[in-house]
Amino acid sequence: MSKTIILIPTFNEIKSLIKILPKILKQKYKIIIVNDASTDRTKKYLNLNKIECIHNKKRVGYEASLLKGMSYIIKNYRKNENIITFDSDGEHKVSDLNRILKFFIKDKIKFLICNRINIQRISEKMVNFFFHQKFHLKDPLTGLKVYKTVLLKKYIKKVKE
Repeated sequence: MSKTIILIPTFNEIKSLIKILPKILKQKYKIIIVNDASTDRTKKYLNLNKIECIHNKKRVGYEASLLKGMSYIIKNYRKNENIITFDSDGEHKVSDLNRILKFFIKDKIKFLICNRINIQRISEKMVNFFFHQKFHLKDPLTGLKVYKTVLLKKYIKKVKE
């Protein structure tokens, strides 16, 4: 599983980062954080714990932070095979990572969108309803996704255009 990197975008989520990062590190995953100009203690915590991080100088938002992190991984970790995006808000279970990755690899999947059990925001519930009706996707806004890196290499430049 060492050819998988966990990519975590974050903005002012120090309380949940302190809880989830040690659990992910115990599972021996490489972690890369994209800190979207947090104003809490995030930067200090990540530097102190020597967690690889991209620090945005100004806030660019969730999607741009993900793209920045994916581009960084593609450029700097050429042998990496999979990227798992994992939100920093503590909404996902760290204990699911191994199970999800085993399923992803075993079934030779190129892109996996995981579902959340609880969705808090009414706007996300509405988006999920429409996506499920039209595309049979239950939770397109989830932060827990798995990508084959070769797939990202092929399409990431098109997303940035």
